[in-house]
Amino acid sequence: MILLSFDTEEFDVPREHGVNISLEEGMRVSVEGTTRILDCLKRNGVCATFFCTGNFAEQAPRLIRRIMDEGHEVACHGVDHWKPVPEDVWRSKNILERVAGVPMHGYRQPRMFPVSDDALAEAGYLYNSSLNPAFIPGRYMHLTTPRRWFMKGSV
Repeated sequence: MILLSFDTEEFDVPREHGVNISLEEGMRVSVEGTTRILDCLKRNGVCATFFCTGNFAEQAPRLIRRIMDEGHEVACHGVDHWKPVPEDVWRSKNILERVAGVPMHGYRQPRMFPVSDDALAEAGYLYNSSLNPAFIPGRYMHLTTPRRWFMKGSV
């Protein structure tokens, strides 16, 4: 079995390199990429989880509907991918549930930043998919975490 997921947010990689990109341009890139991913998954009969930011959901509600209509899970990925804040745990859940019309069960923190399991449990999430066994210099070092799916705690 393969667990497949995608982070679906406003494209912001140029900002990491000092290039300003508008939300509109970031959304154009993300909508095109997400559409291509959905087309590929549909051709191959594969389902996945799409961790979506609140910005993405509000800017592309028809794509959120397509994700769900094609049998994929929609989960939360914060509000603004560029500058996540602790309140996003609640805000993104409210936004995604309003746009998608279904309860949100999963959360993945943007930019691989840490997130409080207690806050996620308080907000009613059933799982936290934020921990990744990866190394990104200066930001993220979790090479000793499990490389297979695992459960810990109540979230």
